[in-house]
This record gives sequence, C-alpha cells and structure tokens, in this order.
Amino acid sequence: MATKRNWRPAATTILFNTTDRTVLMLQRGSTARFMPNLFVFPGGVLEQEDGDFPKEKTNVDSILTTTNVEGFESDYAFRIAALRELFEETGLLLVQQEGQNRVLTTLEDENLKGFRDQVREKPQIFRRLPEGMKLDVGSLYPWSEWLTPPTLPTRFDTLFFVFRVDSELPVDLCNKEMSDWIWAAPEFLIGSESRIEVAPPQFYELYRLSRTPSSCLAEMMVPTRILPQPIFLEDVPGVEYSILPGDILYDDSEDAEPIRIMTAEEVKRAGTPDSVIHRVISEVPGFKNNRILLKNTEKAPHKIKLLSKVSKSRL
Repeated sequence: MATKRNWRPAATTILFNTTDRTVLMLQRGSTARFMPNLFVFPGGVLEQEDGDFPKEKTNVDSILTTTNVEGFESDYAFRIAALRELFEETGLLLVQQEGQNRVLTTLEDENLKGFRDQVREKPQIFRRLPEGMKLDVGSLYPWSEWLTPPTLPTRFDTLFFVFRVDSELPVDLCNKEMSDWIWAAPEFLIGSESRIEVAPPQFYELYRLSRTPSSCLAEMMVPTRILPQPIFLEDVPGVEYSILPGDILYDDSEDAEPIRIMTAEEVKRAGTPDSVIHRVISEVPGFKNNRILLKNTEKAPHKIKLLSKVSKSRL
C-alpha cells in the first residue's frame, strides 16, 4: 500500500541541544495551508535543484550513516533540502569552514542575511554557497521517515534528520511561514502541562528523543517508512487513533482501507493480551492531548526503536 509515491518528498531537521537536552520547534502560521498553528521541526519539500547541489561544496565524504528512500539513489537531496529549509526558516546555516563544523546565523552577518533572502525567493541560488564554506551534510543523522496519512489534504514523504548542537541557538524567524519558535525539552513538549500542539509524527519522535541518551542518537535510526493508519471512533466524536506499523490493528495488505470507522469497544477488544499495541491517540481537530499507547512492542515483526540499549539499562 505504501509503495506508490503519491507523496511529495520532504525533509526536516531536528536540532537537538545535547547540553540541555532541548529541541527547536517552530509554530506554523494561522493561515498555513498545511497544519496551521501546529508546532513542527524546521523543514519543507524538496526542490528540483536540491539533488544537483555541487557535492564539492559539501562534506558528503564524511557521511557515516545513510538511509534508502524509495525513488531516490541516495538521501543526498533530502540532506540538502533539510539544511536549506532550516536556513530559510531560522537563519541558521550549518557548514564546515576551515575544517571546523560551525553554525552561522543571519543575526550576526548581514551578507548571510541577504543570501537567505535570495534563497527564499529562488531556492536554486542555495548552490551559490559563500566562498570557503561547505554544507555540513555529514553531521545529519537519519532518524525516521514518515508518510502523511489520507486524513490530511496534502501528503508528504518526509525524512527526519537529527543534528546535534551544544547550545540553544538564536533564531531569525521567517515570518512568512512561521509565527513563533521555542527551545524546550521533549519531555515538556509532550507533557500534560504543555499547551503546544503537535501532529502525531512530531509527538512520537519527541517521545523517542526524550528516552534516548545524546550519545545514542545514531543507533536509533528507524529504517522503515511509517504510514499511520487513522481510525475514528463512531461513538466517541473528536478522537483519532494513529495506528502504527506492528500494531494488531495495522493492515499491511494492498487493499487496506485508508480510513476506518470503529466503535471504542471494537478497538478495545481487538487482539489478545499478547498482541502488539503501537499507536498514538489524539483529540481532533488540532491534535490536542496526544498520548502514545504501547504494549508488547518487542514482539513486532519489524523492530520498533523506542529505547536505545543504554537507555533501557537506565530506566
């Protein structure tokens, strides 16, 4: 079912501050066509020119871990798109300069600010990276790949990357696309006291980050594409289940229903005490009060990476 590429390819960057264990999230504007008002990681769709970005202007040779993306020879174009979108939306440019990995900001460099303005107007200009810089594609950790479910009007095939930083970097926000930004701990962002609204993929990845030591990010890459299957409750309005791979209710067949309607009792009675439960439950519209429901995930046919080996020993 998930083999046909009906989704627009996209990439996103999770900036993870390993010192304070916080992440950067941006709030989409109220007039955004896709997920208005929700908090997201910086990112966006691939442009045709991303795959043609000159490799000699990157540190591509330092990439240690890559991931396969259906329809692409490599994840190179996704890495370029992730860093370009991060630059456009936050003013942060991740480069290698004089052999050192650096994070540059438009808040401190007027020339860089002008370059960002040009890139925002014409993404192909990104290939004109200032002299002496190499785009730091090598420091991106492939983290996961999510497909947008059919409940949303626009659908994306999004590759998530993690990039480690050692402080909460200042943001020069692109007000055309975003309305606010925040550095916060994943535990806070998904906690019951948080009023921040995020979609199930972001909620799920924040949950994983909250349980992953900074030293174990590379080993937590999820190699399979994740396509949530929505289930709405016939007798409980305003509740949506995002059923994830491995769950007893997940349908891997070619003719799987894109959206299902069930009663709360049918969902509750599905499977046995030994069945795998792997789902996110949300209040809709707006994806409020997300909760992740997990049970017997170690029995799933495809490994569900919720905990690293180190974090398992600490919990």
